[in-house]
Amino acid sequence: MTKHIHIVGISPRTGTSLLLELMTNGFELTGSSQHEMSVFCEPPKDCEIYCSKKPSDLGVAAPLLRVNPQLWFICMIRDPRDIIVSRHKKAPDKSWSNLLLWRTRIPLVRELIGHPNFVVVRYEDLVQDPQQVQKTLLQRMPFLKFRASFADFHETAQPPDDTLDALGSLRPIDARSIGAWRQNKPRIAAQIEIHGSIDDDLLEFSYEGDSSWHSELEGVTPDNGESFWPEHQGMSWDLLQRLEWRRQIWKYRRRMAAVKAN
Repeated sequence: MTKHIHIVGISPRTGTSLLLELMTNGFELTGSSQHEMSVFCEPPKDCEIYCSKKPSDLGVAAPLLRVNPQLWFICMIRDPRDIIVSRHKKAPDKSWSNLLLWRTRIPLVRELIGHPNFVVVRYEDLVQDPQQVQKTLLQRMPFLKFRASFADFHETAQPPDDTLDALGSLRPIDARSIGAWRQNKPRIAAQIEIHGSIDDDLLEFSYEGDSSWHSELEGVTPDNGESFWPEHQGMSWDLLQRLEWRRQIWKYRRRMAAVKAN
């Protein structure tokens, strides 16, 4: 049965596209998706180790892990302040994500921390010490075989255009984007006004040691420019998403039961 590694994220702009390229170049995989692909899509039958990614599939990780021991999730997280000031080439005039997505998905991460087939990778660790992250992945998934250093991926990677749009360009990994929120404090102030404090989350995931960072927002006028992702998901959209996931989970369980029966 195929070992399936699926990359998800706490939000867009957390480095999932970068990690997929690193996995493809850094390990001896027998197959991978070109860009985003639902976890419900069945890997090619001749693949021993397959890697794919779709950030929003974090929402279905828990039920799928219960039925497929050959499925692994790698979840990318990032300082939420840097997430919400990050931009994408497809909408360069506005911030891509918002704190709503962080608030919606962080409970899902907490639920799965400690599961043997669920690995959390901080974006900051990945860009500051990619080789150590690669070592950690090898330890957590010992069936992987080293192919090339994560730090050198830019020398051999050939990402598709969609991935290049997400990455910005093909270049050596660097940590320049860490702390980018300090260059856009009005955006931070506005998002906290809309979605509330993130202090507990920053402490829990070691992005701050206390709440003194708030002093940097004193006197800052909030910038209420809209995000690419809407600030409030409509109830009808959320219900449709959950119903579709429920249908897909049911089909996935049936497929796993058939595999075990054979």
